[in-house]
Amino acid sequence: MDIRQYAISAAQRTDAAINSGNIEEAVRLSGEATATLDAEWTRLYNAHDNGSDTALIAGNFVAGRHLSALIQAGAADEAFSTAMLLLYRSTLARSKSAELAQSQLDILYLALSAALESGNMRGYTSEEADPADVEHFAHIVSYIASMLFAFYNEVGNSRPDSAMLEEAYALLEQMQAIGAIQQPYIRIKECDVAADDIAGVLPDLLGRSKALGMLE
Repeated sequence: MDIRQYAISAAQRTDAAINSGNIEEAVRLSGEATATLDAEWTRLYNAHDNGSDTALIAGNFVAGRHLSALIQAGAADEAFSTAMLLLYRSTLARSKSAELAQSQLDILYLALSAALESGNMRGYTSEEADPADVEHFAHIVSYIASMLFAFYNEVGNSRPDSAMLEEAYALLEQMQAIGAIQQPYIRIKECDVAADDIAGVLPDLLGRSKALGMLE
């Protein structure tokens, strides 16, 4: 399989479906392609093949389309759960690269978008919300926004022409306005974790997400 070409072709078909307003088809196409690339990554990773990173990045590229389609389809929780899995998988990359950081930026942006959509639907931003739920949700948003800011800066330095930078900037401005961004460290249970340390942030992020029922 030509992994890169497969990913590009799948993304183009998904984009065409989205542009035509057929969100259900976009979800199906991108979901099938994401599953195919995930299987290819798993095979290469288990074989200790250096090509596993190529499959990982290609998978994230297509999965970004899948997350976007899910959010548009009103499936914010599914999008969020999938994004968390993708973030975990990205920590298994054999080496860092500008392409990997770009894919992580994409996933973080969509993870935050899905979290905000889910939180709004669940009422965590209303005055009637349970204080414990509000606290969990505030931490979730802060963790993802802080990681997004860190990767925004990294990609801005390595790939200043990235199309995602403008979208991420607009969302980060909103997060900055409500004081959700922590830099260069995120405070987690009395410990300071680097904002670009996805593996270090994920355990508490996932725990709080599970407590709110946001993980499918």
